[in-house]
Amino acid sequence: MEICIIGGFPRAGTRQFTDILNNHDNASIKGEFYPKVISSLLNVFQIADKINAGRWTGDNYRKWRMMSALNAYAAFSKGSNSPFDFQGLKVAGFKCPRAENNFLEIKEVIGFERVVFFYCVRNVKESFLSENSSFGVSVEDYVSKTTESMRSGLAVSENENVDFQVLSLDEFLCAHDKTSWVIDNMLSKFRELSFDEHDVRNILGKVENTNATERHGKKRRTRMTREECEFFNESSEFLRLAKLFEDKYKIKVL
Repeated sequence: MEICIIGGFPRAGTRQFTDILNNHDNASIKGEFYPKVISSLLNVFQIADKINAGRWTGDNYRKWRMMSALNAYAAFSKGSNSPFDFQGLKVAGFKCPRAENNFLEIKEVIGFERVVFFYCVRNVKESFLSENSSFGVSVEDYVSKTTESMRSGLAVSENENVDFQVLSLDEFLCAHDKTSWVIDNMLSKFRELSFDEHDVRNILGKVENTNATERHGKKRRTRMTREECEFFNESSEFLRLAKLFEDKYKIKVL
């Protein structure tokens, strides 16, 4: 069984990409989970590791430990917190915007040897307007948290045994052939997941943008103020990291 984490920018397709995977019969992505529970879960599993040291065979203990950790995350998720059904499951994981900020703790809790990490992005101005419209996030808070997210994302990408893939919501929405886009950018990253173009077309026919701002009864802003634009343009580290992402992953976020 392979592990998948969907993180990156909030309001950048994490729900839509999760729904795509969840419509595959052999994949299950839970979430989003509450990051504040990570340190508590880590303490619990560290205690369990000490108790079980030398009592279980290595591979057997790691298998059951990983399954228990995944269900622990599921139990503290927003929305449905039902446990995973591991029967026939090839891909399991969760989505949480900015999960990259807690990657090392998450890795220690779950104990995976390899992970597919999808880092979701979109144009930063559109991302900010969506967060501001949905949650009242200020431009100062947005720039600060997105800077931390990009810095953490780049650090995650340098980890051994992490298949780090940037998913651009803008590219997905503009793609003429979304079936090929999903196969090339998402499904092909998994070693154990089987699929064909017909299956992917059917999946895309079922997936809607269920998390759009307007669908939650809120009016979405379409323009930034002059002061907000000036703050963006004066945030040097934010711009540096955004350009680094653009150059490294051949995407557009600015």
